[in-house]
Amino acid sequence: MDLLRAALKHDPSAPRLTVYVDSPNPRKSSRMEFSTITLDNWASKLGNYFLDEAMMEPGDSVAVTMPTRWQTAAIILGAVRAGITLIDDENAADAETNGLVAFVESLFAPSDEDASSAEPSEDAGLRTDNPFLRYTDSMTAYSGAPVYLCTDDPFGRSVEDTGVDLDELDVEEPVDLFGEARLCPDAFMGDDSAADDPDHIVLHDCNGTLTVGELYDAGQRWYEAQLHDNDAAADDSETTPQPHRALLGAWPTIRDFLIVAVGTWMNNGSLVIYSDETNRNDGRYRDIAETEKAATSDYPH
Repeated sequence: MDLLRAALKHDPSAPRLTVYVDSPNPRKSSRMEFSTITLDNWASKLGNYFLDEAMMEPGDSVAVTMPTRWQTAAIILGAVRAGITLIDDENAADAETNGLVAFVESLFAPSDEDASSAEPSEDAGLRTDNPFLRYTDSMTAYSGAPVYLCTDDPFGRSVEDTGVDLDELDVEEPVDLFGEARLCPDAFMGDDSAADDPDHIVLHDCNGTLTVGELYDAGQRWYEAQLHDNDAAADDSETTPQPHRALLGAWPTIRDFLIVAVGTWMNNGSLVIYSDETNRNDGRYRDIAETEKAATSDYPH
């Protein structure tokens, strides 16, 4: 079950994913929208990259510790297409010994010196100067895995395109993911049979495993529940949003994103995701719902 296959059959040109980001840094605030075919191209590029460039195989694992961005969604979709298991749990990652790759939101993990010193290091200065890089310690949880680096740039620019010299980073053999993945074919060249295997494990997280079959069932249940809630809300409203265009906040977990994506896209719907990093009130959320003619929805967990 490829996450985008049903949506491609309905309408390749229709919008499928719209991501709003409100950031304290205006340069990082954005609205990015992707049609079915554009999102499908990115899923194929990343799926091809996993198999051909990262030399991964179906059944290997990737840990994705990134914020709610379209790049994160593309990585998740590419992994599912390539039959690679997503890891959303540090304990599960520790147990994986073969084929684990980590995608992190930051180029920097804190060293002992940085953690104990009141004086900022040169790396800290570089972090401050580049608005598209984010400081986090999530990389340390996957210190034994190859690390692929991404930026927060809304246009998907590579790390080096944002002005960073990879040779100057305190990261062993860093890989500039989007700088390399964008060169891969738009059509998936690998074996996608795992995506149709109901017993294939899509995700391993703190709740256990999630198979293709379980994901399909959970997505359909979520979608039907949203339709019921939207019908009830429409009875009390003068305007009726499109029930198949769902507005949600930043996804709490990869499991949540997968379930709402499957439920929405398999029913010819589209997702609008709002990632608010400014702690504004919900007035902005209501404005987006009205602008996008989207029904406000909730994640399953």
